[in-house]
Amino acid sequence: MKLNKSIFFFMIPVLVLFAACNGKKEKATTGNDSIAVMPDSTLVHGKHCLQESKSEINITFKDKTYHSVVARTPDESLTNVKDEDGKPFLDNKIDVQLTCGDRTVFHKVFTKSDFSSMVDSSFYARSILEALVFEKTVPQGFVFVASIAYPQTDSFIPFTITVDVHGKVSIAKRDMLDDDEVEQ
Repeated sequence: MKLNKSIFFFMIPVLVLFAACNGKKEKATTGNDSIAVMPDSTLVHGKHCLQESKSEINITFKDKTYHSVVARTPDESLTNVKDEDGKPFLDNKIDVQLTCGDRTVFHKVFTKSDFSSMVDSSFYARSILEALVFEKTVPQGFVFVASIAYPQTDSFIPFTITVDVHGKVSIAKRDMLDDDEVEQ
């Protein structure tokens, strides 16, 4: 029985929340892949926020090795939202870098505004850019998934970010369940 992608997308926020609850600074390493887990940062100048996070992985694509770095940082300069309890919550910026050797293939700092045209205005006003992770390679290039979410809830909207080897990017709203994963 195949595991539905909807379960994968449900697990992204769960994993982010699990990492946020870890009070130790650790570095997990598997081969050349590493994820740095930073100490909890629940309050910044009286505002709640997700902790900083950084993920680095090596990706082999068409016989070349690429290096991906994704770093999430709460940003006080972005518009704040309120969580379900009315507490102020900082939004995040997520810096994505993709390199091949010394060549930068792609570099962009994403904010929630990069997804604004694909999100209902009422959801947008109360949500944050929660997560962005590398998912897989496809013939067109590299696929990352991102989520815009209400802070500290399971309510989120997933997106697919595809980057080709020339650095061209496309963003699309993603269905919670892809058609090719539905068992017939």
